[in-house]
Amino acid sequence: MESWLYSAVERNKVEEVEEILRNHPNININWGCDSRTKLTALHTACDLGRDKIVPLLLAHSTININANSGVGETPFYKACIHGRVSCVRQMLKDARLIINKPNKVGSTPLWVAAKNGHLQVVKLLIISDREVDLGQPGNKYTDVIGIAKGTGKTEVVLLLEGFRDHPELTRHQLKLEFGMYLEIASDIFALVIFLCDGLLQIKDEDAATSKELRFLKIARALPMELQMILCHRAAGSVEMNISSRDAELGFKRLTQCLLI
Repeated sequence: MESWLYSAVERNKVEEVEEILRNHPNININWGCDSRTKLTALHTACDLGRDKIVPLLLAHSTININANSGVGETPFYKACIHGRVSCVRQMLKDARLIINKPNKVGSTPLWVAAKNGHLQVVKLLIISDREVDLGQPGNKYTDVIGIAKGTGKTEVVLLLEGFRDHPELTRHQLKLEFGMYLEIASDIFALVIFLCDGLLQIKDEDAATSKELRFLKIARALPMELQMILCHRAAGSVEMNISSRDAELGFKRLTQCLLI
């Protein structure tokens, strides 16, 4: 029965996969097609971009989402090799996924995506809000930026260098690009709460001035869209255009309130 499931995945027979899983709930979902490659049905689904089958396999109670193939590659690694954007997106939603799990030589899914120039996959890994491993500089098997440079993937290099130098700013910009406005809003809320917690502990004027400058510095590092939202909130205005004076006074009022 396991070989039938594997074959159905290969042939992209979604209804057949559904039927097998429904009628055989105790199937060995992690069965490997042979002792050498050890490829599971999930490996093959990710390798071939079977984006309608991947969620069916992930829903099985005994699925090993991080199973190793014969060369130590996980299903997620397979999806990243070939730039299977939809499969990558689906798997990133699963809390069981280990996104930095390397193959036998130490290369990660991000490394192979950067090597092959899969820009959208790299972006998805960055906005996943998980810890992203850029590897050891100079190590040909782990250095993500180095391999992107070596293979001439200029766009990937620029993105990763920006992420290395300004991780939160890069994440904000990418989330805006992907239309993740609710996530951005929650990030702003978390930022304000974080600043509030710190500011409430400050009582003397010199420290208050330092904290106010820190607040403005962080606000200015945000993408322009977020700066405008924050300025409008601080100024207490719903108008499309606000003056710089209103924004400045708004920030002063905000920091003063936080210092009470």
